[in-house]
Amino acid sequence: MDTMRLLGSNLMTSGAELKRVEDTLARLVNNSSFLSADEKSAFDIQVTVNSIFLRSDRQVVDFVTITTRSYDLQRISELNQLSRAYANQNISISELRLLIHKNENTSFKDSNNWLAYALLSASLIAILGGSIIEIFISALVGIMTNQIFLLLQVKVINNFFLSEICATFVSGGIGALIGTFYQLDPTLIYIATIIPLVPGILLTNGFHDLLDGYYVSGPIMILESLSTLASLSIGVTIVSMIPFIPMGSGNLMIAKVPLIIHVLGSMICSISFGVTVNTKRKLILPIGIAGAFTWCTYVVSLTRLNNSFMNSFLCIAILSLISHYFAKRYREPLTMFFVPALVAVVPGITLFLEFDQWILTNRFDTQAILSNVLFSLIGMACGSLVGDELFHILFNIRRWFYEIFTKLHSSN
Repeated sequence: MDTMRLLGSNLMTSGAELKRVEDTLARLVNNSSFLSADEKSAFDIQVTVNSIFLRSDRQVVDFVTITTRSYDLQRISELNQLSRAYANQNISISELRLLIHKNENTSFKDSNNWLAYALLSASLIAILGGSIIEIFISALVGIMTNQIFLLLQVKVINNFFLSEICATFVSGGIGALIGTFYQLDPTLIYIATIIPLVPGILLTNGFHDLLDGYYVSGPIMILESLSTLASLSIGVTIVSMIPFIPMGSGNLMIAKVPLIIHVLGSMICSISFGVTVNTKRKLILPIGIAGAFTWCTYVVSLTRLNNSFMNSFLCIAILSLISHYFAKRYREPLTMFFVPALVAVVPGITLFLEFDQWILTNRFDTQAILSNVLFSLIGMACGSLVGDELFHILFNIRRWFYEIFTKLHSSN
């Protein structure tokens, strides 16, 4: 149980989805030769959003509480590989424990990822139709948001949501003042302000866990991610209320952006976000490809259909298919590709724009706003589910044809 607690807590604190944690721990139990068949069948594992419960056949219940979460995709991948090495009998349980401790003490974080935050905000504004000046301002704002948030969270403010509000208020205010000097519409600058803190992984994990049957923990994570989006929006909206700063129009020029900008910008955006959550450097190209396909699908759907549900459904279905393919090809967890490529289509921008316009104009169409966000979230969930099932069907068909071809070839 000590090894299971250690592995499970490391996966949870690194941002792994609940289903992955539960499957990994079950893999340890099922491949432990020192346990009898009855002991394995009697072992029970329950994973929630903030704790892990383990029960053996001796009716002994053990648990570990998860108090903090960060996002480290490379650590998740390394821990997943260690569990598979144990399942293949390549390492013993004591060696597994030592390697987990070694992994726990190894830092995969890049101290220079401030550049990734700059590229993340700048590339997103490029695909949303920003000018050269707006792109440069967005890069500056992206760095400030991240650095100010870290400073406040570590040394000044203990409350997570208050730190987000303050960070977006300060960086958004500085960006808006610079934009005022150039007589720019601050809408894109405000979007660039919130993007570095948008909870893409938390929202993704919430959807995956909800579809996997975690009907309590999944919605809790979705609610937490929406609360984070609301706090980010509040900080920027307060800036919009300052008298000498112009109000944002809320208009985006996505349809007028050239295709090459959409492709390159979405690739850079996905790769940059992948760097911020510590994905493996060898996966940069497939992450960029997945992000480009996802965003371009979203843009085509937006210009042709303009339906919240279908926009999210189509792009996430495509993303799910591509992520499954790359996961098989590179033998990495699906999350390594799915999460970074999702960043541009997370419904945080829509929620922010609606919230901002409500505060500034006092016009709040509650039904329209909530329905758009809800349909986007449902579309993402359905797209992920359909993409998963479609890939498995295609994979089984491919395997079926391969077996037929092999039998025909051997008979000849």
